[in-house]
Amino acid sequence: MKNIFNATTVLPFSGLQRRPENVAQLRAHIVKLCRALSEDLCRKVVTNATVRLQEVVRQNGGYIAHVLH
Repeated sequence: MKNIFNATTVLPFSGLQRRPENVAQLRAHIVKLCRALSEDLCRKVVTNATVRLQEVVRQNGGYIAHVLH
């Protein structure tokens, strides 16, 4: 759990002004962030994951970073 509460990890990316003091505060912030995700963003993520998984299948489960860049 230390990495979750590490200010250098959480604060810059999540909009938190200060570290959560407990798990309940962390959970509340995560729920808030999840509710803010747009349907369009979710569709893009799923499409991207699908493309990557299809490439993994084409590569027989091999390394694919060199193919996708």
